[in-house]
Amino acid sequence: MDYSRMNVSTTESTSHPTYEFTLDNGLKIIVREDHRIPKVYSTLMYGVGAVNERPEDWGLSILLSNVLQDKYWKEVNFLHETLYDGCFYTSLDYFQLDLPVLREQLDTALKCQAHLMNRIPDDEVIRHQLELLIQKTKGDSAFEEDSGNSAEFEALIETGTTRYRPREGITANLERLTLEQVKQWHKMWYGP
Repeated sequence: MDYSRMNVSTTESTSHPTYEFTLDNGLKIIVREDHRIPKVYSTLMYGVGAVNERPEDWGLSILLSNVLQDKYWKEVNFLHETLYDGCFYTSLDYFQLDLPVLREQLDTALKCQAHLMNRIPDDEVIRHQLELLIQKTKGDSAFEEDSGNSAEFEALIETGTTRYRPREGITANLERLTLEQVKQWHKMWYGP
């Protein structure tokens, strides 16, 4: 356990320098220094989610986030001894990968994330994740099975949310998707 953090008061206001850079390709890099622990968080965030989908695109954002997670874990499999576990967050309007590493491993983390951004997902990874997502959307309920709610009541609850997408519509759209459509979505929203 790292006890060095215990010496820092939780009420202490710290001012950590923050630097922001924008590369020629539009990639924004934000660096915030905090030297209290010997760890670095490298975060890669894509500003895309379900809010960017038209009805014919339903399911593409979650599919690509699943594909990128699958691809990421395969890419960094050889680094498990030196890297901490990464965390993924998916929202209505973003997909984020946090990669906490030891300070001396920052170069490796940045290379992994650059590789993730620059490689088009493999066809077999897309097909596999598409199959899994179709199976999931064909499920009976978005809620816990023991909730006791009828399917009609659950649909009514979901209809009132901003993220509402009828399961049948998502499933039908996913079944119609071609590899080219998925790659085009990736190029438009996830490419450098």
